[in-house]
Amino acid sequence: MNRRFDHEGLRRLREDHGVSVRDLAKTTGLSKSALEKLEQGLRTKPHPATYKKIREAFDLQPGALFIDDNADAHANA
Repeated sequence: MNRRFDHEGLRRLREDHGVSVRDLAKTTGLSKSALEKLEQGLRTKPHPATYKKIREAFDLQPGALFIDDNADAHANA
């Protein structure tokens, strides 16, 4: 099973919570640039410490914001 980071899901989650990138950066201690690169898909896999800070900011379970590549292949078949 191949899993990838859901960069669009991160953006939707942040927007659904009414949080700006700047505010999320302040909350997590991450740079605004790093968060923007994750949301834009320019960074395809966050560092484990980065991922943990994002999960904690939104109270997410481990594995959240990762999707199964095989699910996309089946949906497009």
